[in-house]
Amino acid sequence: MFTRMSEGRDKGPIRILLVEDFPAVRESVRDLLSRRADMEVVGEAGDGLEAVELARSLHPDIVVMDITLPRLHGIMATERICAESPKVRVIAYSIHDEWLYAQNMMDVGARGYVTKSDVYEDLVNAIHAVMSGQRFLSSGIQKPEGAHPVDKFS
Repeated sequence: MFTRMSEGRDKGPIRILLVEDFPAVRESVRDLLSRRADMEVVGEAGDGLEAVELARSLHPDIVVMDITLPRLHGIMATERICAESPKVRVIAYSIHDEWLYAQNMMDVGARGYVTKSDVYEDLVNAIHAVMSGQRFLSSGIQKPEGAHPVDKFS
C-alpha cells in the first residue's frame, strides 16, 4: 500500500485528527485531505477537550490543531497531547500569522505551523515534512526582526 515513516506503523495512509471549531472550515479541510490517497482523516474534534480525548483513543499520526478553540485552547490541548502521546505529531493551523502564536505552539510541542490562508498547499507539505521527521513553518508567518525560526524548527 503506502509506505511512510511513522514509529510503530509501516504502511497505510497517514492518520489525521482534524481539530477545528467551525464545521464548514473543518469539512472543507477534511474534503481536501480525503482526496489524497496517502492521507486519511480518522477523526474530527470541535474543541480542545475533545481533541485530547480523541488523540488518546484514535492514536493518529498527525493532529491538525486550530489554536482558538472552545473549552480548551489549542495551545493547551497541544501541550496535553504531546505530553500524553509523544508519538503523535501536532501541526498548528490558524488564522494568526504572528510569530508569537507559532512560537507558543512550538514551545508546547507542535512540529509545524500553517496559516489558514495557505492551508491546503502548506498543510499537505507540512504533513509530509513532519511525518519525515522535519519541522514546518508556513511562509506567511510574520516574524519579528531577530527571530530565528530555524533554531526552533531544526
